[in-house]
Order: sequence, then C-alpha cells, then structure tokens
Amino acid sequence: MWGKGLADSLTACHPASGTSVVSKDHTAPTAPTGLAVTVNQSQDLDFTWNPSVGAVSYDVYRAERADGPFSKVAETSSTSTGGRILYEDMTSQRGYTYWYRVTAVDAAANQSAPSTAVPGMRPSVNPAGRPQGLTATNDRHDGIALDWADNSEPDVREYRTDHFANTGTGFGLLATVPKGTSEYLDTAVNPGSGDYYYVTALNSSGTESGPSTVVEGFHPS
Repeated sequence: MWGKGLADSLTACHPASGTSVVSKDHTAPTAPTGLAVTVNQSQDLDFTWNPSVGAVSYDVYRAERADGPFSKVAETSSTSTGGRILYEDMTSQRGYTYWYRVTAVDAAANQSAPSTAVPGMRPSVNPAGRPQGLTATNDRHDGIALDWADNSEPDVREYRTDHFANTGTGFGLLATVPKGTSEYLDTAVNPGSGDYYYVTALNSSGTESGPSTVVEGFHPS
C-alpha cells in the first residue's frame, strides 16, 4: 500500500517505567511531480522528474496500458543537470508504447503515492518493411486510386507516395498519409493521361523503408 513501509526508530523514555520505547515513522514522502520523457541520442528514453522532500531513492514502474498493471523495472537516485531525478530506459521493446510512473522512497522505506503516468516509446532503429500489394486503379472521374497493405510494424508513423509524372526529373513526393491510412486518391492527374507510383513507410524515428513495387495508373478521358 502506498505510504506504508518499514520504520525509522526514534527512542523516547516511557514516563511511568522509565524504559525506552520505539516510535515508528510511517510518514511517506510526497509523490514525485513533473515526470517527463525525451528520446536521447542513443534512441533510448530519458525520464526526469522533480525530487520529493525526504526521498532517498525512487522506484520506476512500467505498464503496457495507462491503467496498468504496473511492474517495477528500476530503482534510481541519479540526478541530472538542474537537480531533476534521471532514469534511462534501455530495456523496453522498441516500437511499442509503454506507460511509466515513479514513486519516492525515504530512509525508513516508506513509499509515496505514484506520480502521474506518462507514455514513452523507444523508436525503432531499423527501417520498416517495404509496403506490399500496391495497386493503382481508375476511380471514375476523380483520378487514380492507390491502395496497399498496411505494414505490420507497430511503430510505422506514416506513408509517402511518390510519382513520376513525366517531368523528366524522376520520381517526386506526391503525398504523405498517416499510419492506418493505406490509400490515396491522386486527383491531380489529367484525364487521358497516366502516371507511375510507389510507396514507402516511415517509422517513429523517421527512417524510411525501401520503395514498394512501382505500378502504373491511367485516368481515361
């Protein structure tokens, strides 16, 4: 239970017998505040928070959901520049979002209530796979409809569609669509003409995949 723990021993004299009695400390530190997360240069997660009065260490908890269950993953007392407490997560699975919270522990092992939980994700350092199944079909009089299969990687951030457009300069960016939107309607293509297309996927660290298969689309007059 938050706020309970072992005790410091404070010795006092019993007024009737003159014997010493032990008074136990059950006062927990205040809950940590200001928990924040950033991605460092190693693509790991740096968590910092404000120190709690009376705390000698902090327990770090992690969960797959905001409402838990949370499991303890570390204990720290390290401080960063500016006096905030620092913990670096180098063990969570890359590409997945986890939730984190911390508690403060004093010298008597009393534990505070938990901080507010915050999400964090270690970015994938490998590019996403090439998008598969790209097709280009005429969409009545609206243009050329592109469709492809969703990537299976959990940290795909967005897709980029490129087209050739007979500009003489090679392929160029046509559009960017968010994760979960594996389709795009090219309404800029002129009736009676066609275009060539491919798609790439970007992960959470901005690394771009290789291109999908190039497909040709035609928009009749």
